[in-house]
Amino acid sequence: MNQILKFLENKYFQIIFVFLLITYSTSDYIFDPLTHMTTANIFPGIAPHLELGVPYKDYWDVYPPGIYLFYYLLYFVGRDMQLSYILMHIFVLTFTIIIAFNLSKYFKNGRLIFLLGVIYFLSPLYIDYLMINDLIALFFSYLGLISFLKLENRKKYIISNFLMTFSFFIKETLIFAALSILVLQLLQKDFKNIKFSLIGSSLAILLIFIYSLHFSIEQFLIQSYLNKIQLFNFIEIFTRYSFLLLAIILIFTFFRKKRFTVYSLNLSEPEKLIYLHSLLLIVSFYAIGKDDGGHFDIPKVFATFFLLSILINREKKFVGLVLLFLISSYYLKINHSLFSYTLIEPDISIENFDASKQTGNLQLDTLNKMDNNLLYLYGWGSTSFFYNYEVKPYNKYWLVHPQILTEEQIFELKKDILTNPPLIIRYCGFDKDCPAGFDFSEFESNYINFRYLVSECYENLEGLFYELKSEACVRSLNF
Repeated sequence: MNQILKFLENKYFQIIFVFLLITYSTSDYIFDPLTHMTTANIFPGIAPHLELGVPYKDYWDVYPPGIYLFYYLLYFVGRDMQLSYILMHIFVLTFTIIIAFNLSKYFKNGRLIFLLGVIYFLSPLYIDYLMINDLIALFFSYLGLISFLKLENRKKYIISNFLMTFSFFIKETLIFAALSILVLQLLQKDFKNIKFSLIGSSLAILLIFIYSLHFSIEQFLIQSYLNKIQLFNFIEIFTRYSFLLLAIILIFTFFRKKRFTVYSLNLSEPEKLIYLHSLLLIVSFYAIGKDDGGHFDIPKVFATFFLLSILINREKKFVGLVLLFLISSYYLKINHSLFSYTLIEPDISIENFDASKQTGNLQLDTLNKMDNNLLYLYGWGSTSFFYNYEVKPYNKYWLVHPQILTEEQIFELKKDILTNPPLIIRYCGFDKDCPAGFDFSEFESNYINFRYLVSECYENLEGLFYELKSEACVRSLNF
């Protein structure tokens, strides 16, 4: 058994294994068209470059501003090319794994921990499409973590906290993890260097503020956070989990002791920070309610193994590995994680790669009328539609879905339609199998009866596209 474990810990074996696993896991999606979850972030981010509006003001969504800033800056390097997104995805994925490997080296038996973690991490259960927000956010968070551990001077406080805070502005599930260095400094009474950490976090906030000022979207950005508090009940969540955060703080106050021993292990300073970062990261998942076994769970995979690494010691390595395997298998859904590998259908032939955007065969008349005049109903695919055709939507509510719209916003959309009806409506609601992603019949009964509106005031242009017959019809209609 020791020989097997020694072989698994071999550096060259792990390099080859991880390379092959990355190649195999990405082969199923690397050349696929961008999904709606990616285009929902890319298009608002690059829209200013295309003179098609700005985030929040012209494209409402629940995503934080950092992801839009990321794509806005990426455009300067790779423009809006599929190849640039592929290369960036591979870069972010690979270096996140490399950083995780370097973090694991701070633990005893870290290479075994890393090997188990990377098998879960690359599972299609978690990563199965290009440029996932959660992966990008984790990259910046881990980059901040490793910067703090590797750099020597006080600049490390500024750089690491800047990166960690910026990761929060890409994915809000990293909110507590972004504070891990500051929390540890408070627990260890390192007041001398706290100011440098605060400078780093402030610089990240300042960057977002400058970005919002540059495009005059600061009021829309503030309103987006107010709407998200209403949509996702953040205040209730924070109140519910405040006792858990308090417990974590009390536990880590013991880190002020010179020696902190669990299972006869003396925790080093790097271990303390990695443990705290991992623990706060996982707590935020439960607090925000995103423990769903999909791409939301990407940041918690390595965090789980870092926390469970305390089970392994040199005297009882095998027993510890068994416990680690059993606990992680349950928590990270081993049956789904491993089974998803069997569903991979490798397709890395360059002949199948299509760099062009996925547009249909719409009539020229329809295409000419769409820009700034199209209301898309319904479905998550609206983001990909506007991205592929590079047209500005009729209204900032380019994605009509009650999951991301408050009642006030829905009625604001209705008021806008009454005042200035869209010239074109793409409507699938006449089909009961319309891929809306929610009960659109109930939505139309309670809020806006689009079926009635389209039937009375619009005529079919082609396919699912309907053209306005008369503005007076809309204004006189009780829909």
